[in-house]
Amino acid sequence: MRSSCINWPKEDSLISIRQSQIDLCEGNKCAAALINFFERYHKIKIQEDGSKLCIQNYTEKQLKVGIVGLYGEKTIRLALRYLEERKIIKICRNPSSRLKSDQTHHFQFYPEIINNYLSLCYTVKKPDASGQSARSVIEDTLRQKEPETLSGIDTVKVPDRRGKSAGSI
Repeated sequence: MRSSCINWPKEDSLISIRQSQIDLCEGNKCAAALINFFERYHKIKIQEDGSKLCIQNYTEKQLKVGIVGLYGEKTIRLALRYLEERKIIKICRNPSSRLKSDQTHHFQFYPEIINNYLSLCYTVKKPDASGQSARSVIEDTLRQKEPETLSGIDTVKVPDRRGKSAGSI
């Protein structure tokens, strides 16, 4: 079923960014675009594999192409760090022990964090009985919730553009 009156090429990249994604990312539109990208491929992998936990793997260049070149690699790196700090994604090394030299980033995407945010933010309009606003409840949830992870996967330290360690992402 076609959803457009224009016959776009099937292989054509598409990125859409919802206002709620921008709100979740506190205005970071690159992070919002990456959420959309990870969500789309998470859904495809779940349909193919049937597993709730799936690992996606991309280079920074592939991510740049995936969000149709809207942002450069440095901005993407910063947005990835932001998403990992918010526990929306986890960036891992290749889970295969024989491919330790692989520099491709492996991402575990946690849609339940976003669903928690959406259910709290868009259903709670006023402070709850404890006087907390929806935003503060969401922030508490994001800080406390440790999503289910795959065991044995290391966190990656990504260098900045000068080759120095820019911290864990």
